[in-house]
Amino acid sequence: MERVGLMKASSSYKFSVRFGAGVGLLGLIFCIAVGETKVGIFVCIGLALGWLNTAMVVSATAKFASENVGMENPNKKKFMAAVVKRLALISIIAFYLMYAFRPEGLAVLFGLAFFQFTIIGSSAGVLYREVRSG
Repeated sequence: MERVGLMKASSSYKFSVRFGAGVGLLGLIFCIAVGETKVGIFVCIGLALGWLNTAMVVSATAKFASENVGMENPNKKKFMAAVVKRLALISIIAFYLMYAFRPEGLAVLFGLAFFQFTIIGSSAGVLYREVRSG
Protein backbone atom coordinates (compact mmCIF):
# COMPACT_ATOMS: atom_id res chain seq x y z
CA MET A 1 0.00 0.00 0.00
CA GLU A 2 2.82 2.44 0.84
CA ARG A 3 4.45 1.75 -2.51
CA VAL A 4 1.27 2.74 -4.36
CA GLY A 5 1.19 6.03 -2.46
CA LEU A 6 4.82 6.72 -3.35
CA MET A 7 4.13 6.00 -7.01
CA LYS A 8 1.18 8.40 -7.02
CA ALA A 9 3.19 11.08 -5.23
CA SER A 10 5.97 10.59 -7.77
CA SER A 11 3.58 11.02 -10.67
CA SER A 12 2.22 14.19 -9.03
CA TYR A 13 5.78 15.53 -8.72
CA LYS A 14 6.60 14.65 -12.33
CA PHE A 15 3.40 16.33 -13.53
CA SER A 16 4.25 19.50 -11.61
CA VAL A 17 7.75 19.61 -13.05
CA ARG A 18 6.50 19.12 -16.62
CA PHE A 19 3.64 21.57 -16.17
CA GLY A 20 5.94 24.17 -14.63
CA ALA A 21 8.46 23.77 -17.45
CA GLY A 22 5.71 24.15 -20.03
CA VAL A 23 4.28 27.23 -18.36
CA GLY A 24 7.78 28.67 -18.04
CA LEU A 25 8.49 28.15 -21.73
CA LEU A 26 5.14 29.60 -22.80
CA GLY A 27 5.58 32.51 -20.39
CA LEU A 28 9.06 33.21 -21.70
CA ILE A 29 7.84 33.17 -25.30
CA PHE A 30 4.95 35.47 -24.40
CA CYS A 31 7.20 37.87 -22.49
CA ILE A 32 9.68 38.01 -25.36
CA ALA A 33 6.79 38.72 -27.76
CA VAL A 34 5.59 41.67 -25.69
CA GLY A 35 9.11 43.01 -25.12
CA GLU A 36 9.55 41.97 -21.48
CA THR A 37 12.31 39.38 -21.84
CA LYS A 38 13.69 39.99 -18.33
CA VAL A 39 10.30 39.28 -16.76
CA GLY A 40 10.07 35.97 -18.64
CA ILE A 41 13.56 35.00 -17.53
CA PHE A 42 12.82 35.85 -13.90
CA VAL A 43 9.58 33.85 -13.98
CA CYS A 44 11.61 30.87 -15.24
CA ILE A 45 14.18 31.41 -12.48
CA GLY A 46 11.34 31.44 -9.93
CA LEU A 47 9.96 28.20 -11.38
CA ALA A 48 13.45 26.69 -11.17
CA LEU A 49 13.74 27.76 -7.53
CA GLY A 50 10.37 26.12 -6.87
CA TRP A 51 11.59 22.94 -8.52
CA LEU A 52 14.84 23.07 -6.52
CA ASN A 53 12.91 23.52 -3.28
CA THR A 54 10.63 20.58 -4.06
CA ALA A 55 13.52 18.36 -5.13
CA MET A 56 15.29 19.14 -1.86
CA VAL A 57 12.10 18.34 0.09
CA VAL A 58 11.76 14.98 -1.65
CA SER A 59 15.43 14.16 -1.02
CA ALA A 60 15.33 15.20 2.65
CA THR A 61 12.11 13.30 3.28
CA ALA A 62 13.45 10.14 1.66
CA LYS A 63 16.68 10.41 3.67
CA PHE A 64 14.78 11.01 6.92
CA ALA A 65 12.46 8.07 6.27
CA SER A 66 15.30 5.68 5.41
CA GLU A 67 17.35 6.69 8.45
CA ASN A 68 14.41 6.25 10.83
CA VAL A 69 12.83 3.01 9.65
CA GLY A 70 11.35 1.15 12.61
CA MET A 71 12.18 3.86 15.14
CA GLU A 72 9.43 4.82 17.53
CA ASN A 73 10.81 8.28 18.32
CA PRO A 74 12.88 9.55 15.39
CA ASN A 75 15.09 12.60 15.89
CA LYS A 76 13.15 15.38 14.18
CA LYS A 77 15.51 18.20 15.19
CA LYS A 78 18.04 17.38 12.48
CA PHE A 79 15.26 17.16 9.90
CA MET A 80 13.75 20.48 11.00
CA ALA A 81 17.17 22.16 10.90
CA ALA A 82 17.54 20.99 7.29
CA VAL A 83 14.06 22.38 6.50
CA VAL A 84 14.97 25.79 7.93
CA LYS A 85 18.29 25.86 6.03
CA ARG A 86 16.58 24.92 2.76
CA LEU A 87 13.87 27.55 3.15
CA ALA A 88 16.44 30.16 4.13
CA LEU A 89 18.59 29.39 1.08
CA ILE A 90 15.67 29.55 -1.37
CA SER A 91 14.32 32.71 0.29
CA ILE A 92 17.68 34.49 0.27
CA ILE A 93 18.19 33.74 -3.42
CA ALA A 94 14.65 34.84 -4.32
CA PHE A 95 14.77 38.04 -2.25
CA TYR A 96 18.21 38.93 -3.58
CA LEU A 97 17.01 38.60 -7.18
CA MET A 98 13.81 40.49 -6.40
CA TYR A 99 15.72 43.37 -4.82
CA ALA A 100 18.76 43.50 -7.11
CA PHE A 101 16.75 43.46 -10.32
CA ARG A 102 13.64 45.37 -9.31
CA PRO A 103 11.02 45.85 -10.66
CA GLU A 104 11.41 42.91 -13.10
CA GLY A 105 12.97 40.74 -10.37
CA LEU A 106 9.59 40.56 -8.66
CA ALA A 107 8.67 38.00 -11.32
CA VAL A 108 10.89 35.50 -9.44
CA LEU A 109 8.29 35.49 -6.68
CA PHE A 110 5.49 34.80 -9.15
CA GLY A 111 7.37 31.86 -10.70
CA LEU A 112 8.21 30.43 -7.28
CA ALA A 113 4.65 30.82 -6.02
CA PHE A 114 3.20 29.35 -9.22
CA PHE A 115 5.33 26.23 -8.91
CA GLN A 116 4.43 25.80 -5.25
CA PHE A 117 0.71 26.15 -6.01
CA THR A 118 1.10 23.64 -8.85
CA ILE A 119 2.75 21.05 -6.60
CA ILE A 120 0.17 21.61 -3.87
CA GLY A 121 -2.71 21.39 -6.34
CA SER A 122 -1.47 18.21 -7.98
CA SER A 123 -0.79 16.60 -4.60
CA ALA A 124 -4.22 17.63 -3.37
CA GLY A 125 -5.74 16.05 -6.48
CA VAL A 126 -3.99 12.75 -5.75
CA LEU A 127 -5.09 12.90 -2.11
CA TYR A 128 -8.69 13.70 -3.10
CA ARG A 129 -8.81 10.72 -5.49
CA GLU A 130 -7.38 8.46 -2.77
CA VAL A 131 -9.99 9.57 -0.25
CA ARG A 132 -12.82 9.18 -2.74
CA SER A 133 -11.73 5.69 -3.82
CA GLY A 134 -10.76 4.44 -0.39
